[in-house]
Amino acid sequence: MRKKALHRLKPELPQQEYASRTGARWACRKNPADLAAPEQDLLKRVFAYAPELERAYAYREQLTAIFEEALSK
Repeated sequence: MRKKALHRLKPELPQQEYASRTGARWACRKNPADLAAPEQDLLKRVFAYAPELERAYAYREQLTAIFEEALSK
């Protein structure tokens, strides 16, 4: 999904603006609590242009939370 969103943005954004999205792949893979300030800013900029990517990121976090819950019998 990330690749698709960034490929869609490439012709829409000025080259310098698109180049500033470098590192979005790794920022998307990290937990929000583990993001450094520059990574948080990067994600905010990417999510501003690709809200579907923000939804996918939120779903990933929700799914991770489910799997991290303690198992019950």
